[in-house]
Amino acid sequence: MKIMFYTLRPFDEQQYCESYKQQYGIDYTGTPGVPTPENLHLAEGCDAVSTNPCAIRPEYLEAWARMGVKYLPCRSIGYDHIPLDTAKKLGMRISHSHYPPEGVANYTIMLILMCTRKMNQIMLRANVQDYSLPGKMGRDISDCTVGVIGTGKIGQTVVRNLSGFGCKMLAYDLYPNDAVKKYADYVTLDELYARSDVITLHTNATAENHHLINSDAIAKMIPFELNVTLERALSTVVCHPVKCTGAGRTDAGVHAEVYVANFRTTSTIPCDRLPLAVNTRLPDDIVVVRAVQVPMEFNAIGSCRKKEYTYRIYNSRLGNAFYVDRAWFYPKHLDESVMQRAASQFVGTHDFRAVRSVGTETRTTVRTVHYFQVERKGELIECRVCADGFLYNMVRAITGTVLYAAEGKFRPEDIPAILESRDRTLAGPTVPPGGLYLTRLWYEDERLNG
Repeated sequence: MKIMFYTLRPFDEQQYCESYKQQYGIDYTGTPGVPTPENLHLAEGCDAVSTNPCAIRPEYLEAWARMGVKYLPCRSIGYDHIPLDTAKKLGMRISHSHYPPEGVANYTIMLILMCTRKMNQIMLRANVQDYSLPGKMGRDISDCTVGVIGTGKIGQTVVRNLSGFGCKMLAYDLYPNDAVKKYADYVTLDELYARSDVITLHTNATAENHHLINSDAIAKMIPFELNVTLERALSTVVCHPVKCTGAGRTDAGVHAEVYVANFRTTSTIPCDRLPLAVNTRLPDDIVVVRAVQVPMEFNAIGSCRKKEYTYRIYNSRLGNAFYVDRAWFYPKHLDESVMQRAASQFVGTHDFRAVRSVGTETRTTVRTVHYFQVERKGELIECRVCADGFLYNMVRAITGTVLYAAEGKFRPEDIPAILESRDRTLAGPTVPPGGLYLTRLWYEDERLNG
């Protein structure tokens, strides 16, 4: 047998080729270059062609098949760079590398520990004999929630090995594994993004998994920092671990003028004293204004009957420095009466799939909008929308759709048809997050309404 090696690394791979040539009598030839139309002929007289991941076109396989190549051994676990349909048609056999999952799993855990303990910072500063503490204090992994995406052999091993650290673990996979359920809770992808302090991916490289972690995914992680910050502050005050349930999640960069969170505690600290104690342990941009005792069955999310968001637009020819990241600067004049006509089209019970972020998971996309009011206050336009619930990016998308109507890109009366189509591409854009505010919540307990 003779093998043609493309992308052959002379500094490490070639020594194994020489060793195996002597041990097994396998002849070989090779080039450090990737396959190209100009070097395909190098495989003439070879039984097999071996590559690392690189672009392999169907016509390359056809050329090698004419030369008598029958095998395509990949020097990698992945083989997605091989056009499988063409190989099958030509009768070419494909193989790929395999190694025990423990190696990757242990390396993964090492990286997690290095990140949470800020080891890179510590080592870099140690190199210049800086042993000071500021900036080096990391987090104990046992206090973290780790999200594992993909629970195949490697993912399972990561979960099993991490269980010894005492951390909370969440998992996501299209095909849940019973062995993983001993250590981790399977949740939706959105929930994993929102609840995890650390996320590790162990999926294969497919079109479906491309950019699994992107700006939308990251946006879903950030808002829950409010809950995390509250939990840490409360845990310090009541002297035991605290788990907060917040009134909902907002997009990254969005503001909350009101927010409700609940937690359970065995502390005897009077409720009226909690805000002052907690606020001393919170950053300046988070303030607890009131604490009350509620029934055990209360849930800040499930008990909320409806919510109001307000989107603020600074509509002026010149910008205003005081509204940077607080209102969306929009220099073209907007007719608020046209905006109101468009906004009114969203009121009622509809399927809002056409105005949600693509790929987000939810049981239903049907929501009821109670009102959508557009009001101008000088150069500031406020769009207030109240509903029984909102899809991810829904408020920003319907505001963008209202703006498109005001710009004359479609009539306000066209919006029902856009909703009916359930096609996100037909609606307006998702406007920036800085102008959006959570402004009101409704509960049966009047003490919580704001």
